[in-house]
Amino acid sequence: MQKLKPTALSKILEKQDLRHNSVISKAARLIKLNKLLHNFLPKPMGDFCRISSIKGVIVTLYARTPAWCYKLRLHASEISKYLNQNGISTKKVRIVVIPSSPETVTKTLPTPTISDHARQSIKETAMSMEDSELKDTLLSIAENTSSPDIKKRNQKP
Repeated sequence: MQKLKPTALSKILEKQDLRHNSVISKAARLIKLNKLLHNFLPKPMGDFCRISSIKGVIVTLYARTPAWCYKLRLHASEISKYLNQNGISTKKVRIVVIPSSPETVTKTLPTPTISDHARQSIKETAMSMEDSELKDTLLSIAENTSSPDIKKRNQKP
């Protein structure tokens, strides 16, 4: 089975003529402006800062860390002038911090329980499979389940 890989929005925009869609056209515009900004900013800063939105005359930039946010604020007036020279009328530049890997809360799912007989049947079925991917999947299912007897032993009376 072929695994699907995510496609970057910029690649889709290059291949398709989707300019009639306002969301797509705004995204394409932001991509172009981010390339301009990346080239304008000092070398490492351009990798950690981007334009997130333009609403009227307010341009919102984001940085990956508070340190980059501070450095970006030092260049805010220069950025505003640069964007004005490139056809974006700006009066205010807002800068926010958006971490590259925000903390996410994940909930661990309980381990499914099956009988020892069912586990053994799954293993035997897996061993008879010619398709190695299906065989590995079945063996993984058998290995990643617990027995109801083990669950009872782990519970406190």
